[in-house]
Amino acid sequence: MPFGSLGNSNIAWSLSEDGIIDAGNMRETDFLVWTSQVHRVTSSKISDFEMDGITFEVGGKGKKGRQIKDAEVGYLVKDDLEFASGHSIPIWMFGFLY
Repeated sequence: MPFGSLGNSNIAWSLSEDGIIDAGNMRETDFLVWTSQVHRVTSSKISDFEMDGITFEVGGKGKKGRQIKDAEVGYLVKDDLEFASGHSIPIWMFGFLY
């Protein structure tokens, strides 16, 4: 794994002193781990990640498209979403890449 042992979101739970973890960090770690199995994932200048020329912004169900509005091709990757719609993709779907 190119990003070491912290590339596993489960480690956040063991490092947390109070059992509370940052949900945004957890989502982004999961997305990176899952997608990097089959694609070269890099940071994006305007959003969270870029792969194959596509910009991805990772967030919760209420995430708006502000970060991807200037992207040539961009998608919101959302937690707590059941199905894809428009430019929003549920984060769980990327787990199938792993």
